[in-house]
Amino acid sequence: MVIGQIEMSRFKPEPTIGYVNLYYLAPAYRNRGLGRRLDEYATGFLGGIGFRAARLSVSPRNQQAMKFYLKNGWRDLGSRPGHAEVHLMEKNLAAVGT
Repeated sequence: MVIGQIEMSRFKPEPTIGYVNLYYLAPAYRNRGLGRRLDEYATGFLGGIGFRAARLSVSPRNQQAMKFYLKNGWRDLGSRPGHAEVHLMEKNLAAVGT
């Protein structure tokens, strides 16, 4: 049974930064701490293969997601260039897994 999904890649404009394309948890599995575990896995994996930071995009209107990311060590870089309705978030991976 699949309860969630993560998609990751390289942030094309900056090759030292990983990019989380998607975090997804089936609704029945949310609010159980599994989102934090997905985030730990994704950022640990990206840091483990040499990326110095990770980024993702999120709508600032998605207050639940914004709160989650900020609580889990991501910082809001502001509007994504060319996409004012989307913000870039970044997490430093130097301290992840240490």
